[in-house]
Amino acid sequence: MDMFSEGKSGGEREPYLRFHSILTHLQFIAETTGRLEETLRKQINDCVLFSDKAISQTNHLIYQQTEIIRYLADVIRNGGEGIRRRAIEECKNRMRAWNVYFLTSS
Repeated sequence: MDMFSEGKSGGEREPYLRFHSILTHLQFIAETTGRLEETLRKQINDCVLFSDKAISQTNHLIYQQTEIIRYLADVIRNGGEGIRRRAIEECKNRMRAWNVYFLTSS
């Protein structure tokens, strides 16, 4: 419970909970972008050449982030429960892909 939803009924809390979920996903994007930046900067500083595969993976990960942002924008614009569930599931799938990348690239 946070200060915005404290003392509110379930129906009154729903918008806050929806936006809390959106903020959580945006925080994930910020954190993973920072991790990607650190990884790329280390490779550049160590004069490690980027393979075609590394470039392709980086492009794919950035595309995944733009898709998460698109899903979150749909939730904000349309707000329907079906869209929200689909968006959250897609975000979770894309977040798993990011985590797999960072576990294997560290």
